[in-house]
Amino acid sequence: MAEKLEDFTRHRESRRRTAAPGDQARRARRGCPICGGPAAARYRPFCSTRCADIDLARWLNESYRVPGETSERQTEPDDADRVDK
Repeated sequence: MAEKLEDFTRHRESRRRTAAPGDQARRARRGCPICGGPAAARYRPFCSTRCADIDLARWLNESYRVPGETSERQTEPDDADRVDK
């Protein structure tokens, strides 16, 4: 277990050294993906609850989609459609 922890620590250190010097500043400058305003730490990556709720609504309404082939879903009959014999 200690060896795994040491490996993880070494890996993390190497990632810090190889990161570009402006990565942290560049991440901090990114704005809210909804309105473009400055991101608030509490709602990151959004600026407010409003923008976070707008994004959630887009996901729930399936506005965000990955392009690809459509497939027919097999639907099971509802309880009312089943005939028990």
